[in-house]
Amino acid sequence: MHKLLARQLQRTLGLDAGDALVRLAELSQLQEGDRLSAGQSALLQGLATLVERVNGAYEHYERDLDLKTRSLELSSAETTAINKRLRAELLSRTRAIDSLRATVRGVMDSIGGVHAPQQDDSLESLSALVSELFQQREESQRRLQAALADVANQKFALDQHAIVSITTVAGDITYVNDKFTQISGYSRDELIGRNHRLISSGQHDPAFFADLWDTISRGEVWHGEICNRAKAGHLYWVQATIVPLKDAVGVPVQYIAIRTDITERKALEASIQQAEARLRRITNAVPGAVYQVEVVPQARSIRFTFVSEAVRSLLGLTPQALMADPDSLFDRIYLADRGPVAAALWDAAKAVRGWRGEFRVLRPDGVRLWLSSQAEPEAQRGAHGALVYTGIWQDVTQSHEVARELRKAKEDAETASRAKSEFLANMSHEIRTPMNGIMGMTELTLDTELNAQQRGYLEVVKSSSDALLRVINDILDFSKVEAGKLQIEKLPFNVEHTVGGALKSLSGRASQKGLELICDIDPDLEPWLLGDAGRLRQVLLNLVGNAIKFTERGVIVTSVRANLADAVGCQLQFCVKDTGIGIPAHLTAAIFDPFTQEDSSITRRFGGTGLGLTISSRLIQAMGGRIWVDSVVGQGSEFRFVLPFERSAPAWVPAAPCELPGLHVLLVDDGAESAAVLTRLLTRRGARVSAVHDADQALARLQSEAARGADVDLLLIDAPLPGLDAVALGRAVRALLGCNQVPMLLLAAAGARGDLDGQAEARFDGVLTKPYTREDVLALIGATLFGEAPEPPLLPTPAAAGPAGARLDVLLVEDHPVNQALAENLLKRMGHRVVLAGDGLQALERLRGQRFDLVFMDMMMPVLDGLEATRRFRAAEQGPRTPIVAMTANALPADRQRCLEAGMDDYLAKPIVISEFERLVLRYARASAGAEAATPRFDFEAGLRSVDAMVSRIIAPVFIEQWPKDEHRLVDALARRDWVALLHVSHSLKSTLRMFGADPIAEASERIETLCREQREDGLDQLVEQVRAGVPLLVDVLSRIEETEP
Repeated sequence: MHKLLARQLQRTLGLDAGDALVRLAELSQLQEGDRLSAGQSALLQGLATLVERVNGAYEHYERDLDLKTRSLELSSAETTAINKRLRAELLSRTRAIDSLRATVRGVMDSIGGVHAPQQDDSLESLSALVSELFQQREESQRRLQAALADVANQKFALDQHAIVSITTVAGDITYVNDKFTQISGYSRDELIGRNHRLISSGQHDPAFFADLWDTISRGEVWHGEICNRAKAGHLYWVQATIVPLKDAVGVPVQYIAIRTDITERKALEASIQQAEARLRRITNAVPGAVYQVEVVPQARSIRFTFVSEAVRSLLGLTPQALMADPDSLFDRIYLADRGPVAAALWDAAKAVRGWRGEFRVLRPDGVRLWLSSQAEPEAQRGAHGALVYTGIWQDVTQSHEVARELRKAKEDAETASRAKSEFLANMSHEIRTPMNGIMGMTELTLDTELNAQQRGYLEVVKSSSDALLRVINDILDFSKVEAGKLQIEKLPFNVEHTVGGALKSLSGRASQKGLELICDIDPDLEPWLLGDAGRLRQVLLNLVGNAIKFTERGVIVTSVRANLADAVGCQLQFCVKDTGIGIPAHLTAAIFDPFTQEDSSITRRFGGTGLGLTISSRLIQAMGGRIWVDSVVGQGSEFRFVLPFERSAPAWVPAAPCELPGLHVLLVDDGAESAAVLTRLLTRRGARVSAVHDADQALARLQSEAARGADVDLLLIDAPLPGLDAVALGRAVRALLGCNQVPMLLLAAAGARGDLDGQAEARFDGVLTKPYTREDVLALIGATLFGEAPEPPLLPTPAAAGPAGARLDVLLVEDHPVNQALAENLLKRMGHRVVLAGDGLQALERLRGQRFDLVFMDMMMPVLDGLEATRRFRAAEQGPRTPIVAMTANALPADRQRCLEAGMDDYLAKPIVISEFERLVLRYARASAGAEAATPRFDFEAGLRSVDAMVSRIIAPVFIEQWPKDEHRLVDALARRDWVALLHVSHSLKSTLRMFGADPIAEASERIETLCREQREDGLDQLVEQVRAGVPLLVDVLSRIEETEP
């Protein structure tokens, strides 16, 4: 039993170890004898077991304690040994850490690192320090790699541009780049290790290389130009920089040479030197002194950089002296000319434009000269930004002498011309004044009751005074032609009205001689053109008047055809053909010379000055045309001329001509020319024309047509006719069965009273007076057949009448001040609002800030041109399209196409034709305002018949002459909203228009007057346009009546 258990049993039970065992055995026996209960048996059994287990536990503990004690004894010895070893290791580690820390700090210091102060000497602190070292080492390596990359890039860039080599201090090559091998022709293997003398050209002297080596040997950089020889033998030039690479003590150990190929530059310099020498030879041969000068206008200083040798003879100075002292030029100039010359030069330089001038100089030898100076600025600036001029001085002394003589001669000629003009004016006035009385009183007397002898005398007076007036007019017109004072207008005119009006004014003269005037105008011609209708009429009057003068019998045909036509204009050919005396072939070349007629007998027989054809020829030339004549003696002449015209918008809209589809017309006319013209005209309108030559054929045709049931719808009878006259034929037609109601028109010459006698009895439905136009024929036929009175023309559309429609916001993009001012004033005069832009960039800014109804865009401008500005605007445009009109001096068809391709909508070529400009603006104004307002119709001829004819005849010429001035005053006052001026002109117009029975435009004038009194704008613009539209129609009617007055 364990001694500890035995002690415990002894103390607690008083049993020693032996006794305890005996007692336990006894208890076991008691259990076996069944003298105990089950519980007691179990207790006794468990007690023995408990003692055994406690004993076992004590024994086990004792063994463990023994083991632990022996183990502890062993561990204590080992621990002591270990502690000694650890202290030794710790001391060694501490020394290692200190050494490592010192090493790390040394490394960081060597790489330029920055380390934070250490808080302790722990391993963690050292670890942080090492970590920091590695981070800074990585940063250093990154910077090193970046620096190496930069060096590599710089070397690459250098190699791409420069020729690079490296040599030893002895000149032996250790490195060359590709450019070196390319320019020298040697390979890298051929160059490495060889001395630089390999590429020596032998072009430089020893002193050149001595200076080079002396410089680089001292460690200094050398710059210069070197000529080398390539392997192929040709020379090349380089601009070289040689840099010594030194060791630690500053001694060169290598040389790096960086070169640039300047071979082309050297060749160019040589070429320039040759060119300068050649230029100097040329300038010395030029009749004048050539110079180049640098001008600084702000400082008012000049410096000559070149002067040719000729300056010696002009100024008495050498080129070197003038270049050294520019003021010596002004010392030679006359004192009175110095200020103007200097001011003109400074002004030209400030504006960067050419300068031209003349001035007087006094040479040292006392010779006085006039010099002409012409200079133009160069694109290249000189030193310090100076403007460089190249120019020439020339001696124009002789020219001034000649000019002075010419001025004197011109003054004498002008004096003579003024005297001549004054004489002609006085002569015209003095002759016209009494002639006016003679002709007027003769006309009045002829309208009274006279006997045959008196009438004959007065007819002679009238004829003679008419001839004298024509002579005076010819002389005055020729005087204007000779003086160059012809002014050609470009205004809208109607071809048919102009030609027809001219012929009608001569119909009386033709009728007196029994001649027939025929007007044959191609119906397909453009009706409205731009030109000088007055000059055209003057030419026609001359040519047709001559034809009447030199034709005794037959017809005179005036025809108009189109030679050429395009979208812009056309060329018309006019022909006046007569059946007169003709002109010999040898005289046709001189027929247009002044005061020339076929021979002197012509003047005695027919009269005249011989100036009519000369004046006509000059007028046609002034209008851009030409004239020629084809003639056969005894058969007649054909005078032809061609003129160019531009197309025009109509000044009024004529009534639509009537159509005659299927109408059967019987034409009775013995004249082949007139019958052919009338047949073509009616056939074009759809009629079927049957033509016969006399009364018998006409009656036979009517009877045959009636017999087969084919009615004639209209009968046209010419007068006179051979055999049975026209009136007798008319009566005969009315007597025929079935022809009583056939409409009949009489074709009669103007003033042919005999042809008209009895026409009422024959019941003609109307009379067509020769010469007639297409409009005359169709108007009368329409009135006869369809009961339609000839319709007066419409009032002008706004496009012809002038500005109307909406007031527009217009952006004007124009850099030239004059062009800008012109267009701005025109637009404002038309009542529109204008915003300006000086270049395309400003235009885009304006367009971003405001919407405009119309943009005028110049093509060529600074900063940004019009084409590019339009492209940019169109690319960013939103909403409705803004119309852009090109307004440019580039007038070729290709320029127009470029504008349209850039996004512009229209094109207007400079110089601006004001009428075209106004029509274009008006077109957009009308589009902006909406639909074009309808214009009322009014019969101005009927209005004239309702007033006093004598009064209207007296005031008509004055009104016609005054209207353009009144129209200008009207438009100007409207644009300025000058109520007083507008009131005065509208009041005056109202009163005058009432005298002509022109009620609609008179009422419009009165409404303008009322608005002006109240200073209201309600419809004011439209009323002014109504007046401007209506008055030209009234003027046209008045002019036609004036032309046809007997």
